[in-house]
Amino acid sequence: MTTPFRLFSLPFLPLKKVLDNFGPQGIIILSLCSLRLKSIVVSYRGPSKNVRLTLDFGLQDSLEDSDESNSRILLRVEERKELPMDHNTMETVRVGSFEKVPVKMGDRFGRGKNLIIYWEDRMTGLAAIGDYGREIFNRDIYEVCIGGKKEDDDHRRAAEWVKNSQKTIQSLDCNFELKIDNDLDFILENFKYTHTLFLCVKPSENYIPAKLPNFQIDDLRVRNSFWIKQNHLITMNCKTITLYDSKLTNQDLNVFLKHWIAGGCSQLKDFYVAVQEQIDFDVVLDGVDFTEREIDLERVYVDKDGAEYTIMGSFDVKRSNITATVVDQPDVFWLIVCTSRLPVIPPSLLASPLFYYFIQSSSVSYPMTTPFHLFSLPYVPLKQVLDNVGPEALIIFSLCSLRSKSIVVSYRGPSKNVQLKLHFGSEDCLEDSNESCKNVLLRVEETRQLPTDHNTMETVKIGSFGRVPVRMEFLYLWDDNLWEDKQCLTMYWEDPITGVAAIGDYGREIFNQDIHEVRIVKKQANNDNSKYKPKIDEELDFILENFKCTGKLFLYVKPSEHYSPAKLPNFRIDTLDVHYSFWIKQKNLLAMNCKTIYLRDSKLKSQDFNAFLKHWMSGGCSKVKDFCVIIQEPVDYEIVFDGVEFIEREEDVERVYAGEDGYDFTVSGGYDVKRSNVTATITSQCPSHFWMIVW
Repeated sequence: MTTPFRLFSLPFLPLKKVLDNFGPQGIIILSLCSLRLKSIVVSYRGPSKNVRLTLDFGLQDSLEDSDESNSRILLRVEERKELPMDHNTMETVRVGSFEKVPVKMGDRFGRGKNLIIYWEDRMTGLAAIGDYGREIFNRDIYEVCIGGKKEDDDHRRAAEWVKNSQKTIQSLDCNFELKIDNDLDFILENFKYTHTLFLCVKPSENYIPAKLPNFQIDDLRVRNSFWIKQNHLITMNCKTITLYDSKLTNQDLNVFLKHWIAGGCSQLKDFYVAVQEQIDFDVVLDGVDFTEREIDLERVYVDKDGAEYTIMGSFDVKRSNITATVVDQPDVFWLIVCTSRLPVIPPSLLASPLFYYFIQSSSVSYPMTTPFHLFSLPYVPLKQVLDNVGPEALIIFSLCSLRSKSIVVSYRGPSKNVQLKLHFGSEDCLEDSNESCKNVLLRVEETRQLPTDHNTMETVKIGSFGRVPVRMEFLYLWDDNLWEDKQCLTMYWEDPITGVAAIGDYGREIFNQDIHEVRIVKKQANNDNSKYKPKIDEELDFILENFKCTGKLFLYVKPSEHYSPAKLPNFRIDTLDVHYSFWIKQKNLLAMNCKTIYLRDSKLKSQDFNAFLKHWMSGGCSKVKDFCVIIQEPVDYEIVFDGVEFIEREEDVERVYAGEDGYDFTVSGGYDVKRSNVTATITSQCPSHFWMIVW
């Protein structure tokens, strides 16, 4: 373990942490290196084993980690006749009871690198990697995929493997060209699937299953379903049923609808049938009590995969306290059952036209049910609506009336999971922000920016301020690595600072939490830059003294060349990031106790770093994990380490450091220093950087 794997010899990096970052493919390859490593991997528990295993017979011939949208090949099987010319020099591994099995890394149709294992008999190899995957990841195979047969007994051997290894599988996916109907009968009878069945197989025109298939599962999807008749339909009890190319008649659908109303197919949530015969709703709804919805009534449904569908009009039917909607489409019978599950409502539905409609109707005694058709659905509690509208729609909803504000303030749920950020100066807005994107909740503009038709604009009450003009506007925002047009609510104020303060107070009240971050930007003055510098110094002093920062401080302010803080700033926080740090001296450095310190454009010298290093080794700056300074002159390590005990690492020693922000860095060489049982490394990779990381 210490010789071939340098990474494992780090004195400060536990093996568990290494394995946590390997991922499933790295874990399974590592397990093949030796019996000792296999034992370690089998006993390991952590995120690298968070997999959903698929065993593919016939399509990819592989073991995969898959989800709804993509898959990653872990091991792949090929026959020995495909061995390359240099196979005598290839590595061999032990897989289960099979020894000296040839392996090599290969690339599969652009799906990245994966390990290929060569076998005399392909099906023996697939069974072996299936058993090996179950052993390594401590779980059963979730899904079996059945492709075309290469030998007559392929399907029989796949079924026997499932039966002998784990009895059942949760998901069965069949996708191949059927030559005889008996093959489909064999699969439906011999594979014990418990959750999902996906059939992309086309039997003969007059095919009838030899035995009634298992349709008592969660998810049934049949691509060529022309063989499914009414008697099959009545036996189904699935959450999701999707049938394409169906020959079911309007009378069959009428029988199924009555069957559901009477209590049949009790699990059903989503029933979608693409039929060859035009839907006749007079026949389908014959003898059924229903409520027809107007075509201008729009409702949004989200399926189990997260896809959104806008439903206009339709027919509502009920059984006991459960409502279902039959969608009005000519060539599809689509029944959606809504119980406690709420269709997710996009914030845009509440953030534009409905917002104004609500305000115009705010004089009604209980305005929440009348203007919002969406809220009048008999099966959608208001709490669940608010859970799904998100922070932007929630704050807009709160401005509609005092009643709606009261509801929002007392509401507790996921739409209030926000990190509030208040901007003073440039953007003048209240945001819900995280590390990767931002969502503007409210924005402030001066009243001189009011449009020409401002006399017809809506007004709202915010805090103690009444009749504040508002309108929805598009902003060009950077979000998720893209520039996007986004709508947000803009408020107009005589004094923008008053406005920003007001929306800050309002955000705290609505979301029941304090502002997490304040951003201060000085608007560009017309003053000459040299005359303006003393004013910058005064304002920087004011900010450092009067803003009580407890977590992070980012300073992108360039004071005058000889600036010195009037009082020692509070540098005992989690993160300190100073872009123009030439004013920070040794005394400031020794007063710091932060987890992360990042100083750019620094005038600190090697002697200062020597003093800081000795300060740290004697117990100072006890929280520090990452200390990086970009300086104006090269680091002299003889001065830095004067009087300090250290171990110099060779350049070919590479170590991986996981930063506080989640990014990994490879550290080559460096100097290790210690205090008690804590190790730190000073890297020497860049002469203009002093970088110290604490493991």
